[in-house]
Amino acid sequence: MRLQEAATLGSDAVLGISDVLYGVSPDYAVIAQKSAPEDIWARTGGAFERDFGIDLHTLAGRYDGQILARREEAEVHAAETT
Repeated sequence: MRLQEAATLGSDAVLGISDVLYGVSPDYAVIAQKSAPEDIWARTGGAFERDFGIDLHTLAGRYDGQILARREEAEVHAAETT
């Protein structure tokens, strides 16, 4: 589990390169469960199906997407003004 990232990183806020380099979840926890009977797994297994925190790959992908969107907006604006 990735923990303790800035709350703003979970929103659609504009990202800077420093957010990508330093903003990923800085704290980690490792949680495991050994195999169990199906009835016990059905009650506890859901905790292992959810992803927690923000990893570098996800944050960098969002940053790249924002950069590409801004570039496309600039190209459209430039085409409209020429």
